[in-house]
Amino acid sequence: MSAIACWISTYPAPPSSGSDPRCCNYKRGMLMLKLVSSLALTAALLFQPAMASAQDKPYPSDTVHIVIAFGPGTAGDFLARLAADQLSKQTNGAFVVDNRPGGSGSTGTKAVAVAAPDGYTLLLGSNATLIINPIVKNVKDYDPEVDFATIGTIAQTGMVLVTAAKEGSPKTLTELLDKAKAGSVAFASAGAGTFGHLTTEVLLENRNIKARGIPYKSSSESLTDVMRGEVLFAHDTVAAALPMIKSGQLKALAVTGEKRLASLPDVPTYKEAGIDGMNITVWYGLMAPAKTPAPVLEKLHTELAAMMKDPKVLERLKSQEFEPILLSGADYTKFFRQDAAFWKKFTAAGK
Repeated sequence: MSAIACWISTYPAPPSSGSDPRCCNYKRGMLMLKLVSSLALTAALLFQPAMASAQDKPYPSDTVHIVIAFGPGTAGDFLARLAADQLSKQTNGAFVVDNRPGGSGSTGTKAVAVAAPDGYTLLLGSNATLIINPIVKNVKDYDPEVDFATIGTIAQTGMVLVTAAKEGSPKTLTELLDKAKAGSVAFASAGAGTFGHLTTEVLLENRNIKARGIPYKSSSESLTDVMRGEVLFAHDTVAAALPMIKSGQLKALAVTGEKRLASLPDVPTYKEAGIDGMNITVWYGLMAPAKTPAPVLEKLHTELAAMMKDPKVLERLKSQEFEPILLSGADYTKFFRQDAAFWKKFTAAGK
């Protein structure tokens, strides 16, 4: 029984005498109750379809923003745009890329952590932002295992060591290391605490070499100065460095990972060069704010899985030396914690 019906049922019975003035008051009261009841019923009937419509609205019914915490031209930017294009086609929706660089990736990552958990703000995250920042840089703006729901990983890629492709620059990894041992040299990175910076630090610690790091605002800026010979060397993702390597502006000396790259078949791995402990990769995945509704996460995971089977997507990943890797649930958790353990060990050793 509705609240109005209960109210009517408790209204006092009418006076027995029609001449009693209370009778008129009673009639007026009953007319008012009927009017209120009628208006309430009309409002309920109008509101109910609207509620049902909102609940039954297919996802996505609005623009979905994929935040990448780094600038254009980076490996993450490439993947975010690839995902946005493909998911837009698959869902007939609008997925757009939102570059929010700053704080070595913490600015954009935090923005997604505190965003409304409705599926319309996603993160193209990586171990640079989800592991390196909290562990190595002690960033407290977000907790990667609490503030995000994992839709799935997308790909991983190795790092490449580059120097200028000009007269007087090192021609091999051995030459570069000898030059670094002989005197004061500098290396470039896209920012302190970025993967390029830390990969170099792992190498320097491994070889017991000192070098001065110069942080830049982006990969394009740091690689340009290496190309000019103003800084001796840098590590960066293959996707970021490959165009300048292919154009003859940079020379690749070594790659991280377990095997050589198809796009750089003449460049040895660190292991082949006799240096262990350099099996370092950068991985990327699609995340949503924690507490995003399960049906939305399931929809996104299904679409992501379909994307990762598309031959054209796989070809584009291959062209930039990305290895497809789709992990979620317990598999992702295990993968995440193994990688975190490596960087925790590195950080502890450096203290």
